[in-house]
Amino acid sequence: MEILIAMNSFKGSLSAIDASEIVEKAALELGFNKTRIFKVPIVDGGTDSLEVWSNFLDLEPIAINTVNPLGKPITTTILFNKDSGTAYIEMAKASGVH
Repeated sequence: MEILIAMNSFKGSLSAIDASEIVEKAALELGFNKTRIFKVPIVDGGTDSLEVWSNFLDLEPIAINTVNPLGKPITTTILFNKDSGTAYIEMAKASGVH
């Protein structure tokens, strides 16, 4: 038997990656074979998206300076793909709402 673990985050308590790790640990404790467990955290473009994407895509984290909705300066991280010139931005994090 193969097990696919596809967890999303539990807002305010667990990231998608942390939730996936907990489910994997429980499966291993029940005797399932680690080589038959596949973890693919799920994100919808919001909270934890950059963390999950950075595990699966060749993206460089870049610290940037921006402002929050009140105009206060903040520093945040985006991900950048050098080959395509594509930036990945989690808007809640980039605006300081996260």
